[in-house]
Amino acid sequence: MKNHRKRILFVFAILFAISTALAACGEQKAAGDGKTATEGATAPIPEETQNEYSDFPEVKMGGRVFVIMNPEYSMDRHFYTAEEETGDSLNDAAYRRNVELEERFDIKIKSYKSDINCFTPLSRFMASGDDSIDLVVPHPNFGIASLVTEGLLCDWLEMKYIDFSKPCWNVDMQETFKINGRIFYAAGDIPITSIGVGAILFNKVMVKELGLESPYQSVFSGTWTIDKMTEFTKGVSKDINGDGKMDAKDMFGYINNVMDYGFIWSSGLKIAQTDKDGKPVLSLLGDRLGVLIEKMNSLINREDTLTIGDYQKSFDPFADGRALVVGWDIGTYWMNLRPLEFDFGILPMPKLDEAQENYQGFVGAGLMGIPSNVKDPENAGIFIQAYAEGSYKYLRPAFFGNILYNKCVQDEESQDILNIIHANKVYDIGFSFDSKKNLSNIISEVVTKKKSTDFVSFYEKHADQAQADFDSIYEYIK
Repeated sequence: MKNHRKRILFVFAILFAISTALAACGEQKAAGDGKTATEGATAPIPEETQNEYSDFPEVKMGGRVFVIMNPEYSMDRHFYTAEEETGDSLNDAAYRRNVELEERFDIKIKSYKSDINCFTPLSRFMASGDDSIDLVVPHPNFGIASLVTEGLLCDWLEMKYIDFSKPCWNVDMQETFKINGRIFYAAGDIPITSIGVGAILFNKVMVKELGLESPYQSVFSGTWTIDKMTEFTKGVSKDINGDGKMDAKDMFGYINNVMDYGFIWSSGLKIAQTDKDGKPVLSLLGDRLGVLIEKMNSLINREDTLTIGDYQKSFDPFADGRALVVGWDIGTYWMNLRPLEFDFGILPMPKLDEAQENYQGFVGAGLMGIPSNVKDPENAGIFIQAYAEGSYKYLRPAFFGNILYNKCVQDEESQDILNIIHANKVYDIGFSFDSKKNLSNIISEVVTKKKSTDFVSFYEKHADQAQADFDSIYEYIK
């Protein structure tokens, strides 16, 4: 029985790998026909070819130390290095990956823990002629633009042996971050954070007790929208401690937190996109944004929703069984799911309307840059590509097949939905290169804090600064 279970989990893990490749080829189907958005990804690829590496030269790198720079606060969750097997699924997968690659290329993987802004130490290293850093994975809110405009990163497209056609790289990233035909940030399976995105968690016990219809069918039929989520969570709030006031100790339909910014991208919007000249241009303002703000006002500013600003604390009512729904980053904070003692399900972030083709989940973290003074660029390119492919081989199935599915998710429907989420990850150059990150907070600032729908004045207040940032990056690259 156990072996049968393992074979099932193995197949599920492989399905995740297939979904990305199929999405790249345009074979993904819409979810509006009553079928899952990843229908077609149903047959595992042959075992003898599923983990093939690229045809790299037979090269030994003479004990070279390959160093990854990352902010200290998130270093451990990425599992770049693993000195020994500990019984932890992700650690042991990283260990097997590293042993295989270190032996093959005669190389040693090390990490450099920086402060939260990688720009400061990397610029100091490079100014002194220190070329010890081979890959930098900065915090998504600090130094992203400066690393480019100060000339600290090289163009991924100039790195020999980097092959973005391989499924270890995200598909959406390749066009999103291309500015004037150049790419300074890549995203894929190396940092485990980039594998996960925002999702909606719901309490299945409460669904049964309240006599509600399971939201799964809405997802698979393509009708899981913001309106549907508002309806699903309506009439749930209750003053369970009888003190006459509604607060975090009571019961709610929806716990709102900083994940509310994810509704921008789940609605098919992006803050900025590149135009025909490869220049980032603001694209958020329009009728669709107005509809989103109205719908979010109906969802957030009502008695069935409680907003909790502290992200970690916002999970507490859900963990205590006092919230039907909460938005959660299942990639970065998957560990919060493991202690839950009740049955729960996972849903994608809802669409704006049923006409929208796909569910979309935003990823802001996990961007990787190669320092412009990287030593021996050809060997660096070989190893980075091999490291990404090794992460696809070992870390991806460990994360999805073991951690999320085996230890967190409790039903096959959620597994299918994880597949949908993973196949529809999107990035936004407007988020990453907006130095102030104001426009990405338009829902929380206008709807949550001001309880208003006047998004135009907020947009106009911050649009010029954001576009100026994009212009400076474009002019530098141009």
